[in-house]
Amino acid sequence: MNRVVLLDDAKIEWKNSVVWYEEQSIGLGSRFFEVVEKKLDLIAQSPEQFPKGKNNLREAVIRIFPFSIIFEYHKKDEIVVVVAIFHNKRNPKKKYKSRKS
Repeated sequence: MNRVVLLDDAKIEWKNSVVWYEEQSIGLGSRFFEVVEKKLDLIAQSPEQFPKGKNNLREAVIRIFPFSIIFEYHKKDEIVVVVAIFHNKRNPKKKYKSRKS
């Protein structure tokens, strides 16, 4: 299985979203955390099933919450680099902005 690495910005986005959802309803933050974790496992198992977007980044849509996981896949090194846990209501031009991995 591929190794998954989250960039600091992605970690912060994920953590902040967990906190926000938990403030909205007890247990919802935990649910969001679990759904993202499950999608990350799926990405690690089969990253190429997710479509490529701009800058060679791939996108895994989270159906239950309005988020997508934006990532790079380095097949040779068997590494998935998550660059963003992106809220889909944000400016879509920022989804694939250049980020350092």
